[in-house]
Amino acid sequence: MVKDRKKLKQPEKAVPFCPNAPIEQESVYSLMAMMFSVLGMTMKLRWAPWFAILCMVISISKAKFGGQFDRSQHIMTLVLSLISMFFIYFTNSKNAPPVKSTKRKR
Repeated sequence: MVKDRKKLKQPEKAVPFCPNAPIEQESVYSLMAMMFSVLGMTMKLRWAPWFAILCMVISISKAKFGGQFDRSQHIMTLVLSLISMFFIYFTNSKNAPPVKSTKRKR
């Protein structure tokens, strides 16, 4: 970082960074909903998709419909949470191959 602005070629264009908008809270809830959905699908945890749906509802309720409302992100979160619910409750895990134990026999 150059301390002396006189050494710069265009000193009027060198301005410090100032974030103009903080991270919106509904996007954080949307991200959490996606993470819980993926966690539920991969780890077969039954509580994770329910938390995903809860976070999705909170995200939609906090969204500003007149402002920066990202409809496609909310639809994708809804679809992902419903798919994870389907994977957990409607797939047959009895036909899955048995998991081998990692314990050593002595």
